[in-house]
Amino acid sequence: MIHDLKTLILALHPVIAIETVEEQRATRLVLTVGRELRLPVFEWSSTGGLVHRTTRNEISETAKPQDLLRYLNESQTDAIYLLKDFVSYLEETALQRQFREVAQRFARQVSTLVLCGPTISLPPDLEHKVVHFELRLPDRDELNSAIRPVIQTLCQRQGVKLELSSEQYDELLTVLAGMTLNQARQAVAYAGLIDGRLDADDLPLLVDRKAKTIRDGGPLEFFPALDNSFELGGFARLKAWLARARVGFSEEAKKINLDPPRGVLIVGLQGCGKSLAAKFIAREWNLPLLKLDSGRLFDKYIGESEKNFAKAIALAESMAPAVLWIDEI
Repeated sequence: MIHDLKTLILALHPVIAIETVEEQRATRLVLTVGRELRLPVFEWSSTGGLVHRTTRNEISETAKPQDLLRYLNESQTDAIYLLKDFVSYLEETALQRQFREVAQRFARQVSTLVLCGPTISLPPDLEHKVVHFELRLPDRDELNSAIRPVIQTLCQRQGVKLELSSEQYDELLTVLAGMTLNQARQAVAYAGLIDGRLDADDLPLLVDRKAKTIRDGGPLEFFPALDNSFELGGFARLKAWLARARVGFSEEAKKINLDPPRGVLIVGLQGCGKSLAAKFIAREWNLPLLKLDSGRLFDKYIGESEKNFAKAIALAESMAPAVLWIDEI
């Protein structure tokens, strides 16, 4: 992600939008890119105005959006400007004009506006000025870096006993995949504090918490591999294919660049076992199952259904390998 964001900035994109609820994570990413590009990073919020992130020097009279844009249009400093929750102000026509002028100016220099917020919906006149950057869910390395300090604090300050083998700790990271960093930290802290220890017995608790988080956060429903005991009668060809295709997940397959199986389309009359087959596939391969609920996918606003689908796919990818069950496709 660092490389991708650096490339966008060096390619003179004047405005980059990061839609995320992980504001701290986005801030750390921008700061890392600023250090690697040797560009100063300024941060703006409506409560504090524009602040230099390294020196903490405040730029006076920049708390109001129009004053900020006026300052940026006059600034001669190449920099990255991280604007938090700024999009909501761009409904005003005058501010749109100012914003467009700043974007046109930044397109000719190595300066970039980074818009950050949980929801970024821009007026049509400004959308073409903006490139959207996907802040993917954290991978295992990020999750590991985030929860190790939490575990250390739990042990040192709260007396929580850590009783996880290296294999169980790897399983813990697998369970946390698909969560944001804050969700992962909170889940681990809760599991440790509830009984004063962090051990293998906490893994099912974390799985349940993750299932609830996924269900509450979007159109996906999560079925843990441990809870899957479904059997399937018949379907001999499907079972034979499952037995052959399973090798695609093995380490040997990775060594020879053999791709894992990507999908199967099951067609039939209602009640013939299509849904049961999806659950059976996950059980056979001992993988978590994610069901895409089409009823929760669609939205009355233009573009929101597509955005919900993209988020669902991104979540599924972050939990790979997993089985994604799309019912009534």
